Amino acid sequence: MIIWIRTLVAVGALVFTLAGLPAVAGGLTPEMHDILFPGAERLEDFAGPPPAARAFKDGKMAGFVLSTNEVVGSTGYGGGPIDVLVGVTLDGTITGAHLLSHNEPILVIGISDSDLQKFVQGFSGINVLAPAVRRKGRSRSAADAIAGASVSSAVIEDAIIRAARAVLRAHG
Repeated sequence: MIIWIRTLVAVGALVFTLAGLPAVAGGLTPEMHDILFPGAERLEDFAGPPPAARAFKDGKMAGFVLSTNEVVGSTGYGGGPIDVLVGVTLDGTITGAHLLSHNEPILVIGISDSDLQKFVQGFSGINVLAPAVRRKGRSRSAADAIAGASVSSAVIEDAIIRAARAVLRAHG
């Protein structure tokens, strides 16, 4: 099952790169829906600016799914793009996040995919509209940074928060 999901994510990243964001919206699997916006009955196509897909729950708009790279042009320490798909409610709470792609050399050679995904998924439950968004001191456990990749960790965190805020401001 994990290999199948990784294959779909890799294919999705290729489609994303070649055809643009709307192709990703149509290509998100039900598993990705559950990761990004649990309980959403549907996601619309990405529209913007900035591009975001509206998520619906119980027949009402509940939030958005977005790409950090498309919204804020997130780049890593090495200068390459980092792309995280993020779900966020209308009140600013992150519902889920999934690392779609990156080119960070330190992350490629020393950090496992599962550690990266665990770090990114740890943003669920954070409210990006809070005056001071902090990962420390939360009641649930989540890593504050990836050991050996603290700059990349900070870049990922910044991209998630800035992109979600930008979408909420523009579409809110």
